[in-house]
Amino acid sequence: MKNVSKSLITVIIVILVLVLPIIFSYNKLVSLEQLVNTAQSNIDTQLQRRSDLIPNLVSTVKGYASQEKDIFTDIANARSKLSGASNISEQANADTQLSNALS
Repeated sequence: MKNVSKSLITVIIVILVLVLPIIFSYNKLVSLEQLVNTAQSNIDTQLQRRSDLIPNLVSTVKGYASQEKDIFTDIANARSKLSGASNISEQANADTQLSNALS
C-alpha cells in the first residue's frame, strides 16, 4: 500500500512538473497577445487622429492652394492610402508617405 501511495505521489509530482510550465507559458503568451493587441489599437488610434487632423491643416493653408497644388495632391493621396491600409506594413508605408508629403 505504501509503495502504491509513493508511486501515485511520484506520478502526480511528475505530471505537475510537466504541466505547470505549459500552463504558465500559455498564460504568458495570452498576456503578450493582449499587449500586442493593445499596442496595435493605440497605433490605429494615433493614425486615425493624425488622419483626422489633415482637414484642419488643409483648411488652414487653403489660401496657398495655387502655389502648393502638388503638396495637397501628395497629402490627399497619402491620407487615402493611410485610411485604406489593411495591415501594419501598409499602414507603416502610408504613414511614411504622409510624413514625407507633410515635410
